[in-house]
Amino acid sequence: MKKIILLLLLLTFGIKTASADCSMNGMTFYPEQKEISLNSMFYIQSYSFSQKTINSFKERTIYLESENGELIKLNLQEILKGQMSLTQAIFRPSKELKPNTTYFLKYSDQTENEGREMMQYNREKKCIGKQRTKKLLKI
Repeated sequence: MKKIILLLLLLTFGIKTASADCSMNGMTFYPEQKEISLNSMFYIQSYSFSQKTINSFKERTIYLESENGELIKLNLQEILKGQMSLTQAIFRPSKELKPNTTYFLKYSDQTENEGREMMQYNREKKCIGKQRTKKLLKI
């Protein structure tokens, strides 16, 4: 009996708890490569609490801004809802992109949190003015 109690105590206090670095929200931007074709489609994928951002794209303007300030609206093609709290928005540029141009993804009425999500994904931490943006591509 003493051995069983000792074994139970060792198992109870001797086991380390595991923790995960999982997040309750997040955004992923595609295409991920730096150079893309002139007629690429763009995907913004979110999970969990970031899904409300994707759903808000029905009423908001999403656009690309070039380094010289030209704006190209991205037309929402479709919003796809998947399993495991995953949602995707698919966009197509309203006009053909220009070669040898760097574009940045922006949202109308962008919140600070949305800017932070794009900034975390942007490994070069590129900023334009006061708004943080995700450096998307060079064509």
